[in-house]
Amino acid sequence: MQGADERVRRGVLAVIAGVSYNSEVGGATASPEFAAETAVVQDADRLEAVGAIGIARCLTYGGAKKRPLYDAEDLDPVAREALLARTLTKEEYAAHSETAVGHFYAKLLRLRGMMKTAAGRRVAAARHDFMVAFLDQLFGEIAGQR
Repeated sequence: MQGADERVRRGVLAVIAGVSYNSEVGGATASPEFAAETAVVQDADRLEAVGAIGIARCLTYGGAKKRPLYDAEDLDPVAREALLARTLTKEEYAAHSETAVGHFYAKLLRLRGMMKTAAGRRVAAARHDFMVAFLDQLFGEIAGQR
């Protein structure tokens, strides 16, 4: 940020500090002075994590870390819905992200509801629906129904 004026420098640092999923889940709030800018960057960051690219990123990362695709709890629809219904601590988030499917329920399927802008909400809704359809197909194949 060499040569940037003080307001620009403060703004960039405020956005960086507030953009991550973990910072918001951890209770951090955006700097009021730069809330609009933070909202746009948060939405852009989160949109990369949902939809087809989000699925590919999740599976690639899980494979690189040698994490299983799913475990027994991931196959239980009651457990999956209960997980989605509650707010997770950082420890619970980490524990449920030990499988690719668990990561969908610990984070990815929550992102649609965290969008800050109208455009972000619109794009996230379609991408969310794609992830739900993917998971439905995956569970059907695992169960031998498709």
